[in-house]
Amino acid sequence: MGEDANLKRWRETTKSLLDAVDNLYCQPYSICVVPEELRKQNESAYEPKVVSIGPRFKGKRELQQMEEIKWRCMLCLLSRTKGDGTKILETCMREMLELDATVRACYGEEIKLNRYDLATIMVYDGCFLLELAISKEKDWSAVFPQQSVSVSVSDLGTKVGEMEAVLTDLTLLENQIPFFILDKLFQILFPGSNLSSSIEIMVLLLWQQQLPKRIYPAHVVELVHSTFLWMHDIPIRDASSVVVDVDDYSVIIKQVKLNRCAARLIAAGVTIRLHPGSDNSIMFRIHDFSVQFSYNNGVLLIPHLRITQTTEPKWRSFIAWEHHRNKSKNEEFGNSTEQDGIELSLIHISEPTRPLYI
Repeated sequence: MGEDANLKRWRETTKSLLDAVDNLYCQPYSICVVPEELRKQNESAYEPKVVSIGPRFKGKRELQQMEEIKWRCMLCLLSRTKGDGTKILETCMREMLELDATVRACYGEEIKLNRYDLATIMVYDGCFLLELAISKEKDWSAVFPQQSVSVSVSDLGTKVGEMEAVLTDLTLLENQIPFFILDKLFQILFPGSNLSSSIEIMVLLLWQQQLPKRIYPAHVVELVHSTFLWMHDIPIRDASSVVVDVDDYSVIIKQVKLNRCAARLIAAGVTIRLHPGSDNSIMFRIHDFSVQFSYNNGVLLIPHLRITQTTEPKWRSFIAWEHHRNKSKNEEFGNSTEQDGIELSLIHISEPTRPLYI
């Protein structure tokens, strides 16, 4: 009897892995553990401070305060649906139980929770993320209006979605659920809606970002990270180059190497100013952080970059994701040196901070 049960479990797991490989959304082992060589530099940077998503940090005492808020957000989401909320949740739970082996295949470490506890986390956290995404944008809230909910929680998703600490925790590599869970839950919650293909757009609005075309991310980290270089649509610019306007009235543009620190430039008579088109929202899109210099008036224009307490965890998480993606590609293609798109974005700047060089 024991051998038969083990064989059945092996068969289900193997089938799920094979299905996952052929699924655009589901990527086996994509929710990986941060490599030790990265973690030891700042272990706390890879751990959530406010909200737990997925199984790894579930139950941590310092994250318990957010659990009630997540339940309230789920209540708000259910109020947007048509039908009995309890029955809808039961349908979600049944679907998650069916996906148990596929969900486990997405994680880079063994999940010791039983299938019911894991399915509960997928439903619970998935509904929380969907409510944050829908409530962020008025247009989406108008499409899926709340039917009946108390005033005290009617705008809860909006408030939580504006908390920088929450958004940072949602982009931590080990603090994830598979993105296809959001897609499955959305289809159950809003059957017949033709907007399931817009889930990536909804989620990205939390970070005020967008992509020019649809992608199939493994998780939120990959989705947000993809906005760095507008995946495959923006040509890669050398991280050590600057756009130079040779003539104010000329369209001639060239790139030169960054080899002078800001202090030396100022000493040489260069004026450094904030770019007129800049604001304080540049937190993720690295391709927007470009500087421009005019030889005619000696003015160097630099966009605004806001550095906060959550900046380091965000960037460390994205760098860890790049390490995972690069390692996977090297193993798959025999340590190929070919690099494309995203893999060039952050690893090149993951060295210790140095003075600004231009």
